[in-house]
Amino acid sequence: MITRRGFLGLIPGLGLAKGWASAADTVPTRKFGRHDERVSVLGFGGHTLGLAKDVPEATRIAHEAVERGVTFFDNAWCYHGGRAEEWMGQALQGIRDKTFIMTKCCTHGKALPEGGKEGAMKYLEDSLRRLKTDRVDLWMLHQVEKAEEVDKFYGPGGAAEAFDLAKKQGKVRYLGFTGHTDPAVHRKILDGGYPFDASLQPVSALGTLKSRAFETEIIPELAKKQIAVIGMKGFGG
Repeated sequence: MITRRGFLGLIPGLGLAKGWASAADTVPTRKFGRHDERVSVLGFGGHTLGLAKDVPEATRIAHEAVERGVTFFDNAWCYHGGRAEEWMGQALQGIRDKTFIMTKCCTHGKALPEGGKEGAMKYLEDSLRRLKTDRVDLWMLHQVEKAEEVDKFYGPGGAAEAFDLAKKQGKVRYLGFTGHTDPAVHRKILDGGYPFDASLQPVSALGTLKSRAFETEIIPELAKKQIAVIGMKGFGG
């Protein structure tokens, strides 16, 4: 029977606990879509960081991840009411230049009252303040689930205008979208023609039906467009 220690030893870069991997076992990097940028193949989840006991623990975990070669840090405006971004911002002080930060804005109104361009820009300013940085490396439209959300994104005063403005102002470097509900909605947002740099997609090692639909219908299209694919729910549904 394989042990937990043995299992982690089979997966490069996952041995983050001291003693489970040698210092030489650093996480490899991969080219970021059509850009020359390189990011770690293993990302650090901000939602989980927000579950740490306190800021010192969050800082210790984040620093050890960076020491092991993790550069990609994920977050979102809405995680833990902002605590996830705040703690990440504090944790990465002094090592920000070694990291690639992704965060997300939610503009479809399901959980937040504001949407469109103005709402998205407000979320971005909140994220920059919490993360203690003057720019986000990757800013994502969070959890695109319905066709009408795509229409609002592209419509007058929509979040697409915020994306353009944020890029022009130098507050973000790259732009993308996320979601794990309906591949048809992702097809619709891609057909709209926005020059996205990345997309967060469900890619399950368990081969779930939901994940498989995205893997066969959307990810090949992203590859054709040289849009960076970021996997999520690797061991989930």
